[in-house]
Amino acid sequence: MSDTELTFQVERFGQYQSDAEPLQLEHWREIASDKDRMPIGIDLHRFSLLDATGQLLICTARRGGWLIGYVAYVVCAHPHYATVTCAFEDAYFLTASERTGNGLSFRKQVGVRLIEFSLERAKDRGAKQVKFHTKEIRSVAAVLKRLGMKKTDEIYTMWLEN
Repeated sequence: MSDTELTFQVERFGQYQSDAEPLQLEHWREIASDKDRMPIGIDLHRFSLLDATGQLLICTARRGGWLIGYVAYVVCAHPHYATVTCAFEDAYFLTASERTGNGLSFRKQVGVRLIEFSLERAKDRGAKQVKFHTKEIRSVAAVLKRLGMKKTDEIYTMWLEN
């Protein structure tokens, strides 16, 4: 596949969402834990409000116009450090057929380029720090470390009902 077909851009929520539904389902099937307790259900109203207030940043990768990946952030002041604007990563995904390096160097891989593009756009929005998480089941920690990020937190979950 040639790079001439590949584009990276920032999209508004309404522009992105209709194309994103199949990828969001693929994403959920691949990494969601407790699928029986947490069915997919994108909060369209909440994302529309975040978009309307300029707090939602959606960066996409498209090949030949088809959505193949996304990184979404909520960009706002950190609630505990109000003078620091952060980009809190909400979700990232690259369709499986695009994940292989295909012999490309690290910086030329589609997923790496999408994350780098998203970091630049977050910086353009005024973010001073990015908070990016990774799942245990499909960890991209090695990629994030190579991009210069460092591990600062761990997240634990527990259901409070049987």
